[in-house]
Formats: sequence, structure tokens, C-alpha cells
Amino acid sequence: MASYTDQTIDYLLENERSSTRRSTPTPLRAFFLQWRSLASYKPIYGLRKMLALLILIFMSSTSFAQLEYSKWWWHANNQLDFSAGGAPVYGAGPGNMNPTLSAVPDCSSISDRYGNIQFGATTQYIYDRNGNSMPYGPINVSAFGIESVTIVPKPCNEDIYYVFMARFSGLGDPDGISYSTVDMTLNGGLGDIVSVDSLDTNTFKCIDATRHANGKDFWLTGIDLADGNTFKSWLISDTGIAATPVISSAGTALPTFNNTAGLAGLRFSPDASKLVLSCQLLTIPPVTPQRLYNFDNATGAVSFVCDLDDTGFPDQHLNTYACFSPNSSKVYITSVSSLWQFDLSSGVPATIASSGQVIFDTATANPFFSFQLVDLQIGMDSAIYLSRAVAPGSANYFNLGVIANPDSLGAACHFVHDSIATAQLTYNGLPNIIYDLYTKRKIVVSDPPCTGDTVQLSFDRTVYMDSVHWQIGDATTPYQFFVSDSVASVVIDSAGTYPIMAIAFSHCRSDTFYDSVTVILSPNPYLGADTVLCEGDTIAFANDWFYSYA
Repeated sequence: MASYTDQTIDYLLENERSSTRRSTPTPLRAFFLQWRSLASYKPIYGLRKMLALLILIFMSSTSFAQLEYSKWWWHANNQLDFSAGGAPVYGAGPGNMNPTLSAVPDCSSISDRYGNIQFGATTQYIYDRNGNSMPYGPINVSAFGIESVTIVPKPCNEDIYYVFMARFSGLGDPDGISYSTVDMTLNGGLGDIVSVDSLDTNTFKCIDATRHANGKDFWLTGIDLADGNTFKSWLISDTGIAATPVISSAGTALPTFNNTAGLAGLRFSPDASKLVLSCQLLTIPPVTPQRLYNFDNATGAVSFVCDLDDTGFPDQHLNTYACFSPNSSKVYITSVSSLWQFDLSSGVPATIASSGQVIFDTATANPFFSFQLVDLQIGMDSAIYLSRAVAPGSANYFNLGVIANPDSLGAACHFVHDSIATAQLTYNGLPNIIYDLYTKRKIVVSDPPCTGDTVQLSFDRTVYMDSVHWQIGDATTPYQFFVSDSVASVVIDSAGTYPIMAIAFSHCRSDTFYDSVTVILSPNPYLGADTVLCEGDTIAFANDWFYSYA
């Protein structure tokens, strides 16, 4: 194992310090603080050998992760926990998120980067991790006016969050977008609301957020339904929220919303390159557009691609929510009783528009209103989860649907409508998340490495990654090095299994990954002494040099 010098410890601590709340040391920071404290005692030699062994164990069993959305907490104390990896575990959340408001669709929740639930938000209250309303009080008097709730962490500050809400009440309350600033250092670490402010006073029903191309900042984007084709994108940086949005005119204007208009959902693609809008406008005749847009996450600009054609689909005028697949190649849309899929892989607007197909129709399975398919959300396991609307007395609502392979076309996506049994009604809305805040990546090691070969280390995905500091080594043969690049190379001359640690940096944020590489002994065959062969001669070779690797 490579030994850590004081300079290396200082370097690692400083980088962790720049991206981590000081009041709660990360595992890496806490470990090195303990290292430095213990190493000040004598005898140093034996202690450092012990510490080297401890770090080897630590590296093989502990990993940092992007776990802000590893726990979904929504209405009536429902929770899905993805933190263990693999399929999520359903269970009770920290407390009731006001089930009396279950008919209101939207909610959101967020954890810290280590998967500890921070708080949840509905259309009226923000709840701390114990399920209690934050002391500040209600954030909206007429809760049914709020149509969309989204939580965005303040860049480079893990104590501050913004809770954005799009309001279209029709109940006398002002329309627009408001936001609450939550400070997690208040109320004994449970957090409280610092202020509630207005961002825009026009008519909005749906908003969503995604990462900026720089990997540090965020965009909050909404469609201004006063004219139905104006998008506004606000930049959220470490200095706060930009007062002036980026304004885009995209597509033809939608019909003007009235006070009893239906549902509307806006969703970013995981790669932040697209937006999909699904509207249920209660007009005569009904208008239910599903629109696809391009998004430039460097500038915040929105441009129109096409309207998605659902002609002849079940409940054509009752579509509700939309969601992209993890690789952004498919769009799924729910209506009251059916699930649709559109294929974006061609990149041709006309082909995309006509690519729709029905994945599931309740009319062919059970009586109408047995399912009420509503909200869609991507999990950390890359499956898409689907909730149902409120329908007291129907046992079918005590289940979540799952699209197991959402990047696959048609029936190969494998949708099961009753995949996860729940203890409570799943209600309308699953929590809104910023999917690309969680970037699934893994270390890639060149294979197969033999002694004397160059071992190349890299990541399968480098999006939002500035640089990587690599370390590789074991207890007897150190190969410690730090390279500020996404790819690193090292030549190892001894066979064995070597732990790998990679700290990936993205501006003020860092995440640490662990893996190992097994280096095998290079064959050294002996073909016998040099000899001269004449035409027609033969020679036999023995296989004494044969190597077998398990």
C-alpha cells in the first residue's frame, strides 16, 4: 500500500474541504484527521503499518456516492430507498407529507450526498427529516394553486436549498413562480425556511431543473402559459438566482389557460439536451399537446422539435405526465388508463412525431379506473417508476408500476403495472428530482494487464467531470500517483490485486470511487537453445513454460 505523505493528506483534505460541509466531516476527511492525530504518537513505524492496513480495508468497503435522490419520500409516508444499490426497498418515510392534500399532484424530497434524507416539500409545507413542518410555517395558503414543486441545491453550499413552486391557482392567489430558501444549519440541524420570494408573476403550471453544461450550476426552466410558447430559464449559481431569465420562443402558442385548466408536466431529459411538455387542456374541443423541445444547457435556450402524435391512442385527451428514458432515447407519457412510448433515436422530427405506440392499456386488462396511471420518474437503478391517482377502495392503487428496461423499444421495455406493493395509496405525484445530479459512472481498467504492461485507468462516463486524482497500490508494492486527468496510466511489475481509488472533481464538488485491478504474471516461455534448421528438418517444442490462470 502506498504511504500517505503529509502533503498528500493536506491535498486531499483541502479538496474535501472545498466541497463538503465542515460541520460534518466526510468519511475521507474524518479518516485522515484521525490518521494525523494517531500518527503524532510513537512508535511511528508500527502505527503506520497498522494504518496502511486500515486504509486498505477502508478502501475496499467504503465508497462515496451521489445519493441526493437515493430516498424518494412522497405523500402519505411512502418511501423508496435506492441507497443499497440494485432494486429499491419500499418502506415508510420519516413522516406524513400531509396526505389530506393527496389530490394535489406534485411533491419533492432530497437527501445529502451520503443518502441521509434532508427534507421533503409538498404544495403547502416543507417537512424536516422527522416529518414535521419547518417552523417557518406554510409556504402557500391555498395549496391547490401550486402545480409543480422542485428542489435545487445551491451550488457549492451543501447547507442551502431552493424550493421552487409554479403557481396557477384560479383561487384568487397570485400566479407565478415563488421560491423558498432552506438553511439546514437552522432548527438544530433539521433546517428551516429563511425566506419566501417571488421569481416571476406570470402564469406557470410546470417547471423543472437540470445541470448547467459547466457541471456546477443549474437551470430552472418553465413555460409561461400566458402565451403558451415562451420559455424562461433562470441560472442558479453559487452567487444565487439570476434576476433576469433567458427567454425563448419555441413552437406555436398553446391555447390560453383558464382557471379550470387541466394538468401540465415539464421534464428534462437525463442528458439535459431535451424537454418534453405534456398538457391536458380543458378546452372545447380538447387540446392535449405532447411537445418535444431541444435544450441548450450552456445557454438556457429552448427550441421546438415536434408535436408527438397520439392520434387513436386510448384516453387521447387525458394525458398527464411524461418522462425520458435514462439514455434519453425514449419518451413515456401516461394518460388516465394507458402508457405510451415515443422513440427519439432517429433524430428526425417527423419520424419521432409518428413513432408512438401504446405500451399498456388498462381496458385490455381490468375495468376502467382500476389503475389511473399518473406520474413517472427514473430511479437510480435506471428503471422508471409509475404512480396512480387517488381511488379509495381500489386495492390496485396500493402498487407502483415499473418499466424495467425503459431504453428498449416497445414491449421490450417490460412494463409491469403492479410491480411493487405499497402500504399506502401511491397518490398522484412521485417526487421531482434533478436526474443528472446523479451521474452513474464506473472505473474502467484496461484488460487483461500483465506484469510490465501499462495499466490504463479511466471512467466510462466523464460528463460534468473536470479532473480525476488516481491512486493505485497495495501493502507491499506502492504505485501511488495523482494525475489531474480523466485517464491515467501506470506500469506494474509485480503480480497481485491492487486497490484503486479515484477522486473525481467537478468544480467545487468531489466524489470518490473504488475498484481493484488484478495483475497477472507475464509468461516467460523458453523455446530451447538456438539451433539451425535445414530444409526438411523438424523440431519439437516442449510446453514446460505453460501458465494457467484461474
